[in-house]
Amino acid sequence: MASVFIPVAFMSGPVGIFYRQFSITMATGIILSGIVALTLTPALCAIMLKNHHGKPKRKSLVDRFIDAFNKRFDLLSNRYMRLLNRVVSRRLITFGLLIVFVPAPGC
Repeated sequence: MASVFIPVAFMSGPVGIFYRQFSITMATGIILSGIVALTLTPALCAIMLKNHHGKPKRKSLVDRFIDAFNKRFDLLSNRYMRLLNRVVSRRLITFGLLIVFVPAPGC
């Protein structure tokens, strides 16, 4: 893909001037993406897929924060689901409120 955008950077005339920054940006991004895909991504996969089974894992500050966040998020999600279940189970009231709050056409 970089071979498509690099020649555009060397075009002359108004089209070349107009597309020069775009082509340089795209070519640089594509080349850097290729470098990351060939070097950094395999190294990160090796780190993440390392076998840690059977070893006790110490909880870091970040792990404790994420656990607390997930616990509170689940609590809030469950409360929201209970509220939605109450609203959905009372369809007549829900449609009544919908009619009251949605303006009539032309208002």
